[in-house]
Amino acid sequence: MKYLFSLLLTAFLIISCNNNPNPSLIIGKWRGAAWHVAGIPAGRDARNVHFSFDDKGHYTYSYEDLHEAGKYKIEKDMLFTKLPRENEMMVKIVTLNSDSLVFDMSRSGTDETLFLIREKPDSTGRVP
Repeated sequence: MKYLFSLLLTAFLIISCNNNPNPSLIIGKWRGAAWHVAGIPAGRDARNVHFSFDDKGHYTYSYEDLHEAGKYKIEKDMLFTKLPRENEMMVKIVTLNSDSLVFDMSRSGTDETLFLIREKPDSTGRVP
């Protein structure tokens, strides 16, 4: 009985530690909710961050006056983005579910975390 309990506990831990998100969950529009640098609020207005991912591997990103459009792919818990004629960039997906997306990234050696929420359609079915 002790062996069976240990076996079940080990299997549960292995399954619960699997952090490979379902890539199809990223499809849609996302808006920033919080932005932390080195674990503390960054002082940036995360509500100005917008991402959109489609089912064909294309994404758009905007933050204030910065706008990007390129291709993306997900491998395990990593999101890779590539702009035309630019190097591929990577961020770690910490959380990806039906309404939350959290990225860990490093900019110039500084750890940053970006928290996003899925934009919900309004009463007409359009996403703002």
